[in-house]
Amino acid sequence: MTSNSPSEKRLEELREQAWKEGVVPGKGVDVAGGPIPRKPGYYGQPVVRPPVWTWEIPLYFFFGGMAGMSAVIASGAVIFHHVDLARMA
Repeated sequence: MTSNSPSEKRLEELREQAWKEGVVPGKGVDVAGGPIPRKPGYYGQPVVRPPVWTWEIPLYFFFGGMAGMSAVIASGAVIFHHVDLARMA
């Protein structure tokens, strides 16, 4: 299970350092400081697959954010008694 992602490369570096020196200092290292075991998924498949985003997903988030902001502007307009602005929002 080898991957070209930066996090996998960093894990390989940490494993090599742990085997050579016996200890890996730093944040996020287990208490024993031993080698970091590989955790392959079922039949060597990765546990979490990378996300597959098509062009629709960012567009959906954009329009959802616009609708949410419109509701916030309308609520603020109602609170401050600007009914005309609330209708436009």
